[in-house]
Amino acid sequence: MSVRINKSGSASETDVAALEAFLGVELPSEYKIFLNEYDGAIPEPNVFSIGNTNDSGVNGFIPAQKILIELKGIIDEIPPLAFPFAWAEGGNDVVIDMGKDGAVLFWDHETAEVTKIANDFNEFLSLLLRFNIDDVKLNPGQVTSSWIDPDFLKELGLDDS
Repeated sequence: MSVRINKSGSASETDVAALEAFLGVELPSEYKIFLNEYDGAIPEPNVFSIGNTNDSGVNGFIPAQKILIELKGIIDEIPPLAFPFAWAEGGNDVVIDMGKDGAVLFWDHETAEVTKIANDFNEFLSLLLRFNIDDVKLNPGQVTSSWIDPDFLKELGLDDS
């Protein structure tokens, strides 16, 4: 993992046990180890690939006590033994699918599609790369227009009126 994640605290054994009881499976040991130090942690800006054509980033790791709450909002749209463990950019989630031996999937909230991004939790962590704005390259003509909310410009003190 090349992304820095500050230690945030430990998940309670009760919260971990409740999630395991709800799913009816034991959580991956590497994920439980992670929860011991990084429950609810916020990583530095990062990026990971979703297939060959898209990418996203982790905004935060969901605290163990909130996973069941998050799960209730998407339970019909993800595999039955899957659960969200991280909030991704744009309102999406990263999930672990225990029905697929702990594979890590990206769940797109707009399409309800899931895409496999790693074989397990540790592999997913190794795929997180530091985000650097200098790595974003736009070709001439790639951006044809943009719009910024005038109220947002006023908040920033950049409104010309």
